[in-house]
Amino acid sequence: MSDLDMSELEKGIRNLLFNCADARTGQRLLIVREDPALGWYDAKLAGAIADFAEDAGIIVETLDVGGPQNDPVPGIAEAADRNDITLFLARIGDQGRFEEPPQGKVRVMSYARDVASLASPFGTVTHQAMIAAKEAVNRILLDAEEIHFTCPQGTDMRGRLSPEERRSDKDVGMRRFPLGVHQPIPARGFSGRVVLTLPLTPTGSRVYDPPCLFLNDAVTAEVRHGRIEGFDGSPDDVANVQAHYASVEKSLGVNPTTVHSWHAGLHPANACRHKITEDADRWSNNIFNNPRFLHLHTCGEDPPGEIAWMVLDPIVAVDGKPLWQAGALLPWDFAPLRDCLTEWPELAPVYDNPTQEIGL
Repeated sequence: MSDLDMSELEKGIRNLLFNCADARTGQRLLIVREDPALGWYDAKLAGAIADFAEDAGIIVETLDVGGPQNDPVPGIAEAADRNDITLFLARIGDQGRFEEPPQGKVRVMSYARDVASLASPFGTVTHQAMIAAKEAVNRILLDAEEIHFTCPQGTDMRGRLSPEERRSDKDVGMRRFPLGVHQPIPARGFSGRVVLTLPLTPTGSRVYDPPCLFLNDAVTAEVRHGRIEGFDGSPDDVANVQAHYASVEKSLGVNPTTVHSWHAGLHPANACRHKITEDADRWSNNIFNNPRFLHLHTCGEDPPGEIAWMVLDPIVAVDGKPLWQAGALLPWDFAPLRDCLTEWPELAPVYDNPTQEIGL
């Protein structure tokens, strides 16, 4: 780790442990560590966090796990029960993100997957600042009379939330670090088309094979009131998409026509050094926090759905006024976000200088 700014790494670890997980001296911390050989989390990350936590008087236990599966991993529930905080440096944490932790317990899912990411602005921007940004965007979207999102490839979807959906605060139960998306927006009131040019990828919920589908050319998904009505494109691509949905339906027993919800990224420092061609699943699950992507969850009635559609450089207009423009969140154009940047001035340079490293 000699090439890292160690002060920035320490800042990122403090942000994770104290600002996000609310860790205190004397508490017990379980680090669930995914096998680095799988290529998602590096070998140095867990050790750096554990060393810092122990120096801060936190009691650390580490549990090694493999990749995600569709059955509970033996030993995790018991280990989590005997610790105050469970930190998932493992994809299996994402599978349980909609579950509420037991009273008095904290669960954290880390999307900082290596020490470089944790030491970058993605990991060091104060967690409470990102919470404030998320809450501001939630207010803007939930108060909207109409939301209309498009993209340069031809996506054109518009819709509105029901009164019940506007009042809802339904979100994940697990704490996310870094925090990079707003509350999922239900898609039942949205209709139009989504032009798919990027691979179809999993949502991080359940496992199926093959996990991804690359397209040769653009495929247009026609959506009406949150239901997929059909796909249009080359015969080969459409047949492959339909077969992929049928395979996931058969494997998991889900409704393949559902578009469950969507969200766009909030964290402009969310970089991805891995190319999409190396592993599209890893790419999409690393970059979804970035404002250059809008992410729709499809195929399944239970949150979040199983197949993700990634839309590049969205324009998201709220009552006719862009909130995202060409993949950039516009924090100065809406009062709740302006107030957020006034309260948290560290956010302004991050939004003014977004990363260009997005794996494409």
